[in-house]
This record gives sequence, C-alpha cells and structure tokens, in this order.
Amino acid sequence: MKKAIKMLRKSPKRIRKVFKKIWKFIYKKTLLLLGYCIIIPISFLVPKNDSVVLTSRFGDFEGNLKYLFIYLNSLNEQSVKFVFLTEKKHVYTKLREKGFEVWFYPSISTFFKMFRTRLLIVDGNEWTKNLKYFFLFSAKKVQVWHGTGLKTIGLLKPSINKLSKFRKILKKEYTFYHLLALTSEFQVKVRGKAFRYGTLLINGLPRNDMFFTKITSDDGLGCNYELIDRLIEYKQKGLSVVAYTPTWRKHSENFDHLDLSSLNSFAQKNNIMLVIKLHSKHNCDLDRFNFSNIIEYDRYADVYPLLSLTDLLITDYSSIYLDFLLLDRPITFFPYDSEKYIGGERDLLLDYNKTTPGPKCYNQEELQEEIYVQVVERVDKYKSLRNEMRNKFFKYHDGHSSERLWSTIKSNFFAHYDKSKPSYNSKPSEIRSFEEEKKSRDQAIAIMDKQLK
Repeated sequence: MKKAIKMLRKSPKRIRKVFKKIWKFIYKKTLLLLGYCIIIPISFLVPKNDSVVLTSRFGDFEGNLKYLFIYLNSLNEQSVKFVFLTEKKHVYTKLREKGFEVWFYPSISTFFKMFRTRLLIVDGNEWTKNLKYFFLFSAKKVQVWHGTGLKTIGLLKPSINKLSKFRKILKKEYTFYHLLALTSEFQVKVRGKAFRYGTLLINGLPRNDMFFTKITSDDGLGCNYELIDRLIEYKQKGLSVVAYTPTWRKHSENFDHLDLSSLNSFAQKNNIMLVIKLHSKHNCDLDRFNFSNIIEYDRYADVYPLLSLTDLLITDYSSIYLDFLLLDRPITFFPYDSEKYIGGERDLLLDYNKTTPGPKCYNQEELQEEIYVQVVERVDKYKSLRNEMRNKFFKYHDGHSSERLWSTIKSNFFAHYDKSKPSYNSKPSEIRSFEEEKKSRDQAIAIMDKQLK
C-alpha cells in the first residue's frame, strides 16, 4: 500500500518530465522547419550590402573579435560598415555608448539587417544558436576560432565523430566557413579536419596583437584597468606578478586545491603579487578572501592586458599558455587533477607532457618550489623548449594579425576594393584551398608525429 502511494505521488513529476521532453522535441523540430523552409530561402532573396558583422560565441565583447573589431573601426573604410552582433544587453549598451555600430539580437530590425549582411566573422561554432545560423545562412563566413590549444574541437570531438553523416549535418560543428584562419602549418595538420572550409589562411590571433603595443586603456571595454594600474605600481616597487589561470571544470564550485592563506604568506615573503583569473564559468567565489598578496582578477574581464604584465604564468590545460609563449616568459603547469581531467572531462588532441614547455606540479608544495626557482632565483630551464613550441604553434610573432586578416578578407570577398594598395596580405603559399591542404596534410602527418616524439 505504501509503495502504491509513493508511486502516485511521484507520477505527476514523471508526467511533467515526459511532457517537457515532448515539448522540447516539438519546439526544436519546429525551429528547424522554420529555418530551413522559410528563413534560408528568404536570406538568398534579400540583396546584400557591404556590412561586416562580428559575433562571438556567447555574445561577449572579448578575445579575438574584440581586438579585430577595434582594429577594423580604426580604419578609414568608407563603404564598409563594421557591426558587432550580441544577445547581451549590457554589451549592446556599452558599445553604443562608445559610438560603435552594434545590433541587438533578437529584434525585427536586426533580422532584416542580418539578411543583408555580406560577411560574418566568428570565433567559434556557438554563434549558430537561436536561429542566427538561418538568418546569416547566405552570408560569407570567416572562422578565426578563439585560440590554439590541445583539446578536441569541432568535427574532431568524439561525440560528433560517432554520428552518422545525416546527424552531423544538423550540428553546429558542420557549418561551412568560406575562410578559416589557423596559426601555423602544425595547427592545420592537427586541427584542420575539425572544420569544413573553402580557403585556409595561416595567420596569428588578433588578440595577441596587443602584446606588441603599449598597454593603453580602451575606455573600459571589457578590461579591468583599475587593477592593471595597481599591478604596474607593484612592478615599479619591485614586486613580481604571477598569474594563475586555471581551466574551467564542470564541477568547480570550490577552490580547495590550494591553501590560499599559506600561499599568501609565501608570496608576501618572496615579494610576489599573485593574481588569480578564474574562467567566467567558475562557480567558486574568492571575493570573501582578503589577502595582502593575492588578488582576484575580474573573471569576466579581458585577460590579455594582465598577461602583458605577468612575469610567470601558472595554468593547467588552458590554451592561454600558447599565447603567452609569444612573450617568452616562464610558464609553470599545475595539472593537479590530470588523471581525472584528461580523457575524463576532456579529450586532448596532443600529448600533454610533450607540448607543455615548463615544469609540472601536482601539489602546492611543488608549485611553490617552482615559483621560487623561476621568479626569485630566476632559473629558466625551459627557454629553448618554449621557443620550439612557439615556432610550432605560431608562424607569426608580430602585431599584424588583424591587418593581415582584413587584407585577405578584402581580396577574397570585396572584389571592388582597390587591390593595388600595399598591405600585409598573406603570400600566395599561405592561402590554400581545402583540396590543396588535404593533400599537404596527409603527406605531413608522419613528420608531425616525429616532431612530437
């Protein structure tokens, strides 16, 4: 009798769950029908103007697209309109206040503007959500991705790889990009198959251009410049800046892998200012701590001005260390949960130990020892290995990535531009079709394997 009563009490919840699943299924299929049968045909009928739209993975103004957008708006391109598309109201408001052209999604006026867009520049595949894929279907698409790295991405993800061809077509990872930008021949060989693309460009990352210029305020566009100014003062007083940028983990509701009180005493004793920059998805809260030599950097702020001031970077599986290679400064790796993370939470494309040019620490004692060696004693045993990795992952070590990218985009998608003007356009050998790249990639796989050994 008791069991029967329990079943009756649970049944409404089960019914609601079933109805929720059915509604979700119907909703998704309805959107697909709307997109493929109505929105896409309209997108081909509407004439295009010379608008270039940039939209990031989650609508934030950050990373490669932030620095590319600022660069493009500094140009005197009279006939081209550069627009940032976002679903976040605070991003929309901030960019409008600064005088930039920005569209808020969704809105009726934005739908029509999207239909007329000639070119779309993105830094991931998540932009396709909420029908944006359909409204921008007929626009030419440029993929710059949001970094280099070790993790599986796009069509190389095991969860995507195992799908049938038909099911893959419905995934965001199957999007076709007319131009794909990767940072080196090595990255092409490792990550080229993660995308469907027409033309390939070897180029740097626009966000790394700022490493080669003086740090200046961008009027508050996503940067924690108040803290940056404080760090500059600390460095002028002789303190070393050590930045810790851990990767986001699915279950990261606390920060108990480090004893911050002990770490603060260590930093204070050795004239170090430790800056912790958590991923924006981290749930743990460090604001409740108040330490003299440990500061939390705004997790939503642009990390690249911080990297410019950093004397030693500590990270784990984040691709941020690859960007930091361009500064040729020490890196310490802290993969304290490698057995759980690698192959468990995320799969890696490359051998972790062979592609991370720095000491590996698995507990706080080892970490503090390495910080002391590299910051206080200034012993650098990994300089040559860092240079090797830098050259492998980046063809260019300059501040002209945005310039090269825009020059290539103009020559490929804006034929009416004056091509006689001098530019940083890539050499012909650096721009290849998919067929040419496939042949080159297949021939070079054996060489790549030898290089990793």
